[in-house]
Amino acid sequence: MLMSKSFRSLNCRGFAAMRYIILLAIILIAAYMIIPNIKYIQLHQEELVMVENLRDFNDANSAFRKAQGKGAFADSIETLIAPPTGPKYLDETWRKSQRHHFRLIYSGGGTLSPNTYSLLALPEFKRRISISSFCIDQKGIVFKTDKDELTLEAGTDGCRGGIPVAG
Repeated sequence: MLMSKSFRSLNCRGFAAMRYIILLAIILIAAYMIIPNIKYIQLHQEELVMVENLRDFNDANSAFRKAQGKGAFADSIETLIAPPTGPKYLDETWRKSQRHHFRLIYSGGGTLSPNTYSLLALPEFKRRISISSFCIDQKGIVFKTDKDELTLEAGTDGCRGGIPVAG
C-alpha cells in the first residue's frame, strides 16, 4: 500500500503537534508545583528581613540609651531618627508606620519607663504576605507567633507570649 507524499507530510505534522502538546502539559504541571513554593520563599524572605530589622532597631535603641547617659531608651522611633543630640540611630525609612509589609507599634522608653521598651511588628493582612507577628524588647530577643492560638503582646514592660526566634 503506497501513501502519497502529502498524506505522510500531514501525518508527521500531526505527530509533531502532539509532541508539543505533551511538552506544554509537562511544563504546566511543573509550573503548578513550583508557584506555591515561590510564594513560600517570598513569605520567608519578608519575615527574615523583618527579624533583622528588629535586631537592628534593638542595637540602635541600646546605643541611644548608652549615649544619653541617663540610661533611658528612646520614647519613640522618631527620637532615634532625629535625636535631640548626637548622631542619627535609624535612617529616614523608619518614619513610616509600615516596614516590609509589617505595621510597627512602639511602646515604652522615655521618662515613664526608661528601662524597658517593646516594638511589635504586625503583618499587613491586605496583601497576605505574612501570618507571623514579631516583637523585640530591651532584652534583645525577637519573639514570633505563627498560629492563632499563640498571642504576642507588647507593652511598656516588654514582649509577652510567642516563641523566641533562633539566630
